[in-house]
Amino acid sequence: MVGRYVEKILGTKSRYRFVLVVLAVVVGMLSWVATADRQMSMKPADDAQMQFGDRVALLQIPLYANAGEKESVRSALNRPGDGVIAVATSGDLYLDTDQERRRAMSEGDWPHIGQEFGYSLTSGRWADKPGEVVVAGESDLSEGETVVGLDGNLKLTVVGKAEHRFYPRLETLLAFPGTWNTIDPASSETSAAAMSTTLYSGTITDREALEEYVYSHLDEKTAAQLESLDGVTLGDGFLERSFVEDRPHRAIADQYSFVFGVFALLLPMSLVAFLWAWSKKLLAPVNNQLYTLGVNPAPLWKATFRKIGLAVALASVLSMALGVGVAWMVAPALADLVGIQGPGPQVPTKWLAVIAVGVIVSYVAGGIITRPRVSRSVAVGTSADRAQRVFSSKKLLWGTGVIAVLTLVGVGAASVQLGIDVLETWAPLPVAVWSLFLSLAITGYVSRKSPIKPRPLAQRLAAYHRALTVFAIALLSLAIGNLMFSSTFAQSITVAQNKSLISPLPDDQFGVEQEHPNGLKVSEKTVNDLAHKLGLKEPVAVTIAGGQFDIIEGVYGSYGISAVDDADDLGRILGRELSSEEAATLDKGGLLVRDSAFLDGSEARIFSENLPDGELLPAVQADFGEHWEANAAAFMLTKTAKEHRLSLEGLRWVFTDLSESQQKELLAGALESRISRDLLQVPLKQEASTPSNVYFSLASALIGSCVIVIMVSRTNAKSLEALKSTFWTLGLPASWQRWVLRWSIGSIAVKAFVLGLIAGLGPAALISQLMGEVLPFAIDWMTILYAAAVLVLGSVVGLLIVGLSSRKNNAHA
Repeated sequence: MVGRYVEKILGTKSRYRFVLVVLAVVVGMLSWVATADRQMSMKPADDAQMQFGDRVALLQIPLYANAGEKESVRSALNRPGDGVIAVATSGDLYLDTDQERRRAMSEGDWPHIGQEFGYSLTSGRWADKPGEVVVAGESDLSEGETVVGLDGNLKLTVVGKAEHRFYPRLETLLAFPGTWNTIDPASSETSAAAMSTTLYSGTITDREALEEYVYSHLDEKTAAQLESLDGVTLGDGFLERSFVEDRPHRAIADQYSFVFGVFALLLPMSLVAFLWAWSKKLLAPVNNQLYTLGVNPAPLWKATFRKIGLAVALASVLSMALGVGVAWMVAPALADLVGIQGPGPQVPTKWLAVIAVGVIVSYVAGGIITRPRVSRSVAVGTSADRAQRVFSSKKLLWGTGVIAVLTLVGVGAASVQLGIDVLETWAPLPVAVWSLFLSLAITGYVSRKSPIKPRPLAQRLAAYHRALTVFAIALLSLAIGNLMFSSTFAQSITVAQNKSLISPLPDDQFGVEQEHPNGLKVSEKTVNDLAHKLGLKEPVAVTIAGGQFDIIEGVYGSYGISAVDDADDLGRILGRELSSEEAATLDKGGLLVRDSAFLDGSEARIFSENLPDGELLPAVQADFGEHWEANAAAFMLTKTAKEHRLSLEGLRWVFTDLSESQQKELLAGALESRISRDLLQVPLKQEASTPSNVYFSLASALIGSCVIVIMVSRTNAKSLEALKSTFWTLGLPASWQRWVLRWSIGSIAVKAFVLGLIAGLGPAALISQLMGEVLPFAIDWMTILYAAAVLVLGSVVGLLIVGLSSRKNNAHA
């Protein structure tokens, strides 16, 4: 009977039904997003099959064969009888009919290994001689067609078409071995396309054993080139199948677990809590009547508990099933959208559990809070009063502080041990805990001033409604803290990258190396054509002369010698006109040195293989600037280096006097001209990448500030309504109440902003200190301005909404 009575009261209220519908929609959407996210990522088993075929390990060989050069690494290492196969791949191939588009071409024994890598022939035949290819994936090439690429230096005949099981839309040219070697050597003047080899082993699973296999099958010249690579080792390209196959199925939501988890947990929790609050408000008159009559209200609470539990369970379970089911129905379309083979029906168990935990916790907590107490003798013993007492507890304050310290130390230690990738997922956690702790600490203060002005009264109201105040400040400071941490983290990475730039060139210069140790090359004609195309001066040719100075105690930096063609070229790269003395010294076969310690009077002694005892040359000290000082200890003319039989190597072309836009155009033009990125020396500063957390935090701060302004204003307005007659008696103006609300909102916004800065920058500074030079601490000041602007905007919008709402209510009254 009581249950039917509760159903009658709650069931007739549109807002109660509306909240249930919103809960179902939110849970369904979260379930759909989590499931759809899984459907758009490849299963680890499929990923491993695509990368390894039927093999257990792979090794990428860090050597390249440029267009026009013979490729010999693949043929030397391919030994199917030993359980080892090799595939050579180029990603820079272009056809003359569409030079803007790059295509991938792979050479291998595709009739025998194509199936295991996911390729199956659909028409025609497999290639059986150099120059023939099979086209896999979506392509505008047709069977029997002959195409020309690399500016007429390569001919390819399409003899068949195939489909790729894992990436159906990705176009790949499956070529017969030796096709790369049919490219005309003249292409080296116009193209920077290059080919590298990957080794796949089904029998050798140990990295050292696979490296030994490679060296034992390469010729001496190639093996020596492989050993001489600077900063690169053969073992860097080793990967085991189990590393890919055994990892969990991860999608985008898993990469941002904390952010998605917050939404998956808090959104259902807040809706269930609102459902309890609204139900309590609807049943309050009945409860009061029962209390007046001395009737035990427990049966009414039990019936309400069952009614809400059943409604929440049905709404959650049905919407979860619907969300997952709809994602399954559109799974093929989702997989096709990202161009992969679908992983099959996926159930995001972790995220469904998070959603369910949020619903259950909020439901149980709401039941406990609204459960009637045995003693009803004290009228102030309401759930609101209990909440105030809980949030005023010293145990809660210091317990939260201990948890905050432990969380920060734990995440910091994990980032030191496991790397900064740990911060992608778990960094917001210490920020959240510190935000809550600082909010509890700062809201414990109660103004002792007499509340005859708006500000002291606003402070007393904040202390009286402490639970709401803590929630408001904690939510806003969490958003600001995450924003500060994310932007600081990105800024720190940018600073670290800037400190480790490969090419120490001045900001207005741009370099192109002639050859990279891994075999990549570019011709002088390609570089000069690029300069003419962009309307730039031809670059300065700078080479490394095979000479150096003797080591001098107390002198640090470069001891090498660089050479340029003439004094004007040196003036261009140094960014100044050489003095008459400097130019005359170069013209008479002398040197310009960066430090007077290299001088012996007006001469300097250089050493080389051809000059073991050294030779004195005229020399003068000159200012190279901080960048070129790192490149060379001295400069001479190229003709001087040849006269003294110094070897010239490491040629690079340096563009000078560039604006920032010209540098960007030059970079884009170089890549369009198929000049490999490995050959480019770009002095431009790394731009800070904006983590997704920044956008989430900005949106959270904006929406949160609007919502909090409305909540705080409504709560304070109710408190002030009871004092309205007192205000009138004291002769206070009508605007006094509005000033109290403004002080309340302003106080919360300012405190949240300051605490957010502390909660975000504090953990970032500590983790940066633990990481040392790997992650220097740097503040993104612009993001701080954005955060302040968002808080102000949200507060203003919230106050406008409250003002419009109050006017509407007054009009109805």
